[in-house]
Amino acid sequence: MLLDKYQMLLMVGILFLMSIFSIISIKTGSVSIENLERNKELIIQDALNEED
Repeated sequence: MLLDKYQMLLMVGILFLMSIFSIISIKTGSVSIENLERNKELIIQDALNEED
């Protein structure tokens, strides 16, 4: 029970940090939303190709 709580806190913390870095990089313009959308489409296509 104790381990599960720590694992959940760790995962929430990691997601929180990732979202903060994403927001900062989008605000500073080093990452554009168009590139993120294109990369998302490529990742989905790769995942679908690997399933076949």
